[in-house]
Amino acid sequence: MSLAHARDWAARVGPELRADLGVMADPLRPAGAIGPGTMFVPEWNRIKLLTLRPDLRGRFAEFLARVCRPAFFPMAWDAARTLERQTVLYARGRAGPERRLPRVTWTIASNHLWASAIDVIADGDTMTPEGEPTFALPRWWAREALPLAAKCGLRSLYLATGKDAPHLECRPADRHPRERAWARRLRREFVREWPR
Repeated sequence: MSLAHARDWAARVGPELRADLGVMADPLRPAGAIGPGTMFVPEWNRIKLLTLRPDLRGRFAEFLARVCRPAFFPMAWDAARTLERQTVLYARGRAGPERRLPRVTWTIASNHLWASAIDVIADGDTMTPEGEPTFALPRWWAREALPLAAKCGLRSLYLATGKDAPHLECRPADRHPRERAWARRLRREFVREWPR
């Protein structure tokens, strides 16, 4: 499967996935960094959290509110993700001109697709030339913020695997009932065909 073919596949399958799971497309993608402490941060988070499953929004909102500090304003960079965006992120470090870039996602069947995960950045994080944040989180993040996520009913991949500190998701017990079927389909149709 070429990168162009993968993007075509995602554009074709993505709307079916969103309709089946009742997931919105991500309505917000900024052009650059947002200045530290701007009034836009609460509105940004509100809009991002609206893309998540309704039963999980409160947990993520509680976590973002509890981890906020005077010099640290957490932002939900990615919440629900379209299959089209997930395909582009999966290509980074794997295919085409994006092969030279570092990998930014580990799977095509991401919890972002089921609207049950967020990636957190600090307000004012600098952007890479590709328009993505650097995800430079403070040193206390893993030690203090991630255990707090568990108290809010969320799972940290970093605490479980040592990877992806900005990523928080719902617990396995809270998974969408159709998630496994979709994950199998995505792996069958996409990952096996992906150019190595």
